[in-house]
Amino acid sequence: MLCFRPQERVEFAKSDLKEYPVSEVCEILNITRAAYYYQRRQPSRDKIALEQRVINCFNEHHEEYGKKRIKHALAQDPQPVMVSLSFIARVLRENDLHAKAGRKKTKKDKPEPTDPEIKARNLIQDKYVVQMPNYLWCFDNTELPYRGGKFYVCGGIDVATRRVVGCSWGLNQRSPLAIAALMDACGRNPFRPIGAVYHSDNGGCFKSKAMSETLDKMHFRRSLSRPGHPMDNQPIESFWHTLKTEMPDTSQMSYEKAVVTVFEYIIDYNANRIHSGIDYVTPNEKYKQLAG
Repeated sequence: MLCFRPQERVEFAKSDLKEYPVSEVCEILNITRAAYYYQRRQPSRDKIALEQRVINCFNEHHEEYGKKRIKHALAQDPQPVMVSLSFIARVLRENDLHAKAGRKKTKKDKPEPTDPEIKARNLIQDKYVVQMPNYLWCFDNTELPYRGGKFYVCGGIDVATRRVVGCSWGLNQRSPLAIAALMDACGRNPFRPIGAVYHSDNGGCFKSKAMSETLDKMHFRRSLSRPGHPMDNQPIESFWHTLKTEMPDTSQMSYEKAVVTVFEYIIDYNANRIHSGIDYVTPNEKYKQLAG
């Protein structure tokens, strides 16, 4: 019974435990006496319908949206409605709905490097000032489990729009994985501004001779994170955190199914997930706005 919502426990106490002392019933069911005696007002039909829209929005977005994203999603709906954050928070709380959220790990940067050459490699210090689509791409690898072990995904994100521009996957992190992700991104985004920047960390697959030749061929300027400064590549690091929090667990999937799950998540992320860093629109919508 304790797994039920508080209001359900109150209703159970009033209907089935009326013959027992109120104080004992409240203690056993872990409810307050004030809650027991409180008479809830019957909500209006409009309020009930609004509560249902909040619940539907939460479910339609795979339990990924918290109160802020639900507020913006409802405002952008074909039948828009304005709802307060406190109302949404109450509906979620009363229905025991909790958005998926992983604990963010704070990565501490090492002291600023003094070598001018090392500092110069990081071409754009503040990545988020870029507002031109496909001008700055940040790439990185991440490791994911599957039933037979682990596999790697290399992906890139366009900082101005937060779109995932390309990705690749494989059973190792060698240079071909990174090159395949870059070429996938170039194939999907053939129109890039002059001076476009490809940023990555200092992993071996990103600094190989083959990668350097590919970047030159595709007319990219190379940018590298400073040693010991993971936040230099924060846009794609943040995406991997979101993916691992929201995407279905792949640990018991076959390799093929796990890969499809990643691909489907990325498609949904670009098309449907509103992003707080781009004024609560989806990455695809932000691209349309900036590309004009």
